[in-house]
Amino acid sequence: MENRTLSAHIYNKDNFVYFGIPKNGLISFTEFFKKNGWQYRHPKTSEFKSLFDRSNLKNLVLFGSISNPHSRHIKGLTEQYLRVAKHNDDAFHLSNRDELNNTFKATNPLVDFFLSSTLDEHTLPITKMIPSVVDPYKVDWIPIDYPGHPSEELMNLFFKENNLKLEMELNNRKHVSSKNAKYLQDLISRRMKEKKQYYDRFYTNSILEDDLKLYDYTMNKYKEKMQ
Repeated sequence: MENRTLSAHIYNKDNFVYFGIPKNGLISFTEFFKKNGWQYRHPKTSEFKSLFDRSNLKNLVLFGSISNPHSRHIKGLTEQYLRVAKHNDDAFHLSNRDELNNTFKATNPLVDFFLSSTLDEHTLPITKMIPSVVDPYKVDWIPIDYPGHPSEELMNLFFKENNLKLEMELNNRKHVSSKNAKYLQDLISRRMKEKKQYYDRFYTNSILEDDLKLYDYTMNKYKEKMQ
């Protein structure tokens, strides 16, 4: 089995396995599972290897959290930008919104290069973060952005369907975006819309393609389920 350096945050109890994905409600969900006695499985441990041994896969109930891949990518880029800007404000202009606006409006190929990059676990496609032996379509993905239904509600529905005596509090999301983050997300989103042809060529139709198909499949499944 391929040992991926950037892995989903995997929590396990009995035959249930949760794939926690950065920028998909990771902190809220993983803290909930830790509090309820689930164990984190690090990719380099023998427990991880045993869990995802091909002979054991048929015994597992796999589930995880998913959101619109474009939105997740923008949030991931924002986190990277904010992290670097915290220590290099003169170059990244976080405290000066006029300069920040100019940076994202300028005809600067470095901006587009940055925005079409996959830098770390916050921007890596989720189909590349689960163990290579796992078919992503065999995972019960739970959308965190399904209209009119909080992600905790849909997670509780999964618990009920699988006879798990667990219940999450509704609308108790941790680590929500700050005002600076939301402002920057909006700038990045506008830049991507203005340069759509570029991003379709260098990112959407290559890096994000598998995640987009998986997300569409999940949302269509929930449309039927929630009728």
